[in-house]
Amino acid sequence: MPDIYFYSYIAIIFIVFFITFLFRGLSENSLLLATGASIIPFIMIPYFPMGVARVFSVPWVYIPYYIVVLSMFVQYGVKFYKSDGALFKLILAYIFLSFIITFVSDSSVTAAAYWIVWVINFLTLFIVQSYFINYSSLNKIESVIKLLVYGLVLFCLVGIFRYFSGINADANFFPFMNRNGTVYLINILTPMLFYMYSSNIISLKKFLLLFVIVLLSLFLIESRSGIIVFVLISAIFFQKNVKYIIFLFIFGFFIFSLLEIGGSLMERFSSISNSILFLFNQEYLTEETRDYRRIVLLLSSFEMIKENFWFGVGLSMESYFKAYLNISGLHPFLGAKAHNFFISYFIQLGFLVFSILIVIFYKIYNKFPIGERYKKSFRLSFIAIIFLMFTNEYIHFPLIWMFMGLALSINKLEFRKK
Repeated sequence: MPDIYFYSYIAIIFIVFFITFLFRGLSENSLLLATGASIIPFIMIPYFPMGVARVFSVPWVYIPYYIVVLSMFVQYGVKFYKSDGALFKLILAYIFLSFIITFVSDSSVTAAAYWIVWVINFLTLFIVQSYFINYSSLNKIESVIKLLVYGLVLFCLVGIFRYFSGINADANFFPFMNRNGTVYLINILTPMLFYMYSSNIISLKKFLLLFVIVLLSLFLIESRSGIIVFVLISAIFFQKNVKYIIFLFIFGFFIFSLLEIGGSLMERFSSISNSILFLFNQEYLTEETRDYRRIVLLLSSFEMIKENFWFGVGLSMESYFKAYLNISGLHPFLGAKAHNFFISYFIQLGFLVFSILIVIFYKIYNKFPIGERYKKSFRLSFIAIIFLMFTNEYIHFPLIWMFMGLALSINKLEFRKK
């Protein structure tokens, strides 16, 4: 059966490739096309582990995004702008220094792949930005945003259908990606729904309907981090009506408890305080403890940071696990990273290079559009990414870099308009 999945996915990738080349007008909606390619044709397929659904260590779900970005590059090229000079220099410094750190500890082809993916991330950012600046407009981008939001709601309905029909154990609508990756998509695009409402593109009734569908999907996906970040960005955007937002979430939890839906989610939330306590007092920590793996991985990571503070261990997993084994006498070796982008990449890059990476993200954030038209919607999407990275490490999800490229293009088009 997995072979059928694989060959079906290859066929879908080729279809996406030819569509984006033959129909140039679809490039504007390439993000939606790449996302839908991993969802719609596979609605009836139960979740297939992301660790297995890979080609040369690249998750299947990432490939359609790479294909549409490649199509953009081949057809339209890429243009760099003087206003991005400081950002570009920081990126070059990061690429150069991370290369040295990585290959000093591991010169294998696998290590090269971990480094190259960062190059691809930054290229994706600039290619998408260049395309929308030179071949699109603010009005067209508004249409792109509307389609992305409606696409998100459609995907959430797919997930809800998969849950209630018994196809999947939760409402994750990506058959080939972990639910923690799925909530990135939801929380990145949800502020675009806020933007549509605040700009009077949709009515209050329509907004509430779409909002509830997305919220229901999140509850049924059963991701604690996804729900917490969703509450956070909703409260920030509607701070004048924050009490209604909080009431809506409490009411949702109450209804779910009565209907005995999402029982696993309720247990996972109730264990958060205990997990935090175990981080500071491991005396009663056992393998039966909920979040045992996360807690041990975090504790091990703190020791690894002490041992590799300045220069890190390099980007390859082999180097990471080697450093992990060096301190495994203190904590069990679990063969995984910390489930926290900031901690894991501090270990891999060390203080100096990791600091450059943080400055790069700060520079990108400062270039996100803000003002009366967009209010804080795009910057909330960025904040959602940052908070989700405290509990997961989906920094290489191409959707993140494509969305950031779209946001940067809006900022430049707004400036050009003035």
